[in-house]
Amino acid sequence: MEIVGFISITPPLQPFYSLEKYFDRNALPFLVNDTLHEIRLLTVVESHRGRDIASLLLYAAFRWIESRGGSHMVTLGSSEALG
Repeated sequence: MEIVGFISITPPLQPFYSLEKYFDRNALPFLVNDTLHEIRLLTVVESHRGRDIASLLLYAAFRWIESRGGSHMVTLGSSEALG
């Protein structure tokens, strides 16, 4: 078995979300409540990029969040990742 991708989800009401390293929680243009999940660290091994792996990981994350009553998601991206 080989790991070719990874995605992380921060569930609601954690002490902080990773995006708070860059933005103050009170300045966010959305509510931070018990339905907000953060999707982060989407990574695909370079040799497996260009396939559907990233899309499938995001879809799995969306379904996981939805199955737990989540209705809002937030994520940050890096322009360097847009090759």
